[in-house]
Amino acid sequence: MPPDAPAAASDDDRTETATASEPPTPRERPRLSKRARDVPESAIRRFFEIAAEMDDIISLGIGEPDFVSPEPVIEAGVDALRDGETSYTANAGRPDLREGIAADLQRRHGLHYDPDREVLITVGVSEAMQCTMLALLDPGDEILIPEPCFVSYGPLAQLAGAEVTYVPTSAEHHFEVTPEAIRERITPRSKVLFLSYPSNPTGAVLRRETLNEIAKIVIENDLLVISDEIYDRLTYGRAHETGHVSVPTAPGLRERTVLLNGFSKNYAMTGWRIGYACAPESLFGGLYKAHQYIVMSAPTIAQFGAVAALTESQDAVEEMRRAYDERRTAFPTFARRAFRRKSSRNACSKKSTSPACPATPSAPAGRASCAAPTPRAARRSKRRCVAFRGLWSGLEVRSL
Repeated sequence: MPPDAPAAASDDDRTETATASEPPTPRERPRLSKRARDVPESAIRRFFEIAAEMDDIISLGIGEPDFVSPEPVIEAGVDALRDGETSYTANAGRPDLREGIAADLQRRHGLHYDPDREVLITVGVSEAMQCTMLALLDPGDEILIPEPCFVSYGPLAQLAGAEVTYVPTSAEHHFEVTPEAIRERITPRSKVLFLSYPSNPTGAVLRRETLNEIAKIVIENDLLVISDEIYDRLTYGRAHETGHVSVPTAPGLRERTVLLNGFSKNYAMTGWRIGYACAPESLFGGLYKAHQYIVMSAPTIAQFGAVAALTESQDAVEEMRRAYDERRTAFPTFARRAFRRKSSRNACSKKSTSPACPATPSAPAGRASCAAPTPRAARRSKRRCVAFRGLWSGLEVRSL
């Protein structure tokens, strides 16, 4: 053997090499994808679990109007069923609904979208958001998302393979994202800015002057924008007087923005599962392909109901908005009274011959009976206060 020749591998070496190159057995290989393993479970589900343990609470954990859908919407759905409209529609949605949405956006915001090439009907805004994330984001791309935000935004971006960069907002700025905060977090990998105004959960609104400054940053850095405007009709106070500011109306943003909206909040149609995405033709094709493979079409009956919402239910939207506004202004007084009643209920005030109240260890026997809450009741009270404070803050901000 030449002096420089490698030594022959021993049987043990061959065994180790073969073992290292063998693929993992089915038991060793993770059954779930890395995407599924990395995405966190929804925190709002935990909130539902906590609320389910309480007998005397109104859950404020989900954006669910307590109104029934407007009568014309219900009648349109029932009529569609009776008329046998139970098959698929066109993949992009019924033409009359797409035309109605385009006309509504033109009337309210001066936005023009071609109903045949730029309007897509989806299974709620959630599907529209998923299609948009898949269409715009590649693995390694960065998306900027102001927070606090709705629980689905970040995980849906992660499922598309993107890196999520959260942009903080603060009470000092009424939870409106600032242009400076966006600029500070842009990197060479930043591709999409996600905006959601009016905001869930803070109730913040986006002012025209702020949007115009954000538009300059978007154009300078060649970003795309996703704008979730599902609460656009539910504004109050000064925000209602000045009108909703739609993101694609800013100079230069119409051709860079995918506008998401739907019928769940404004028309109290959460169970109908009907939303839409509007995008410039240059982006629309990507959304459309994702939609084609996720669903055949949005629910047919819901599409008939949505047409009736646009054509016959505008007065109902304003009636519901006024009712929400009345509750918004009444809620702080209600909450203060509720807290006072709870406090008085938990105080030791009745005379008794029982031992000293454990809630006030220094109280002498015979002077007070224990009306202190049980451990479970104490937890309920604490959780209730936290829920009230969160909603109260959002209600105050939304009026700005």
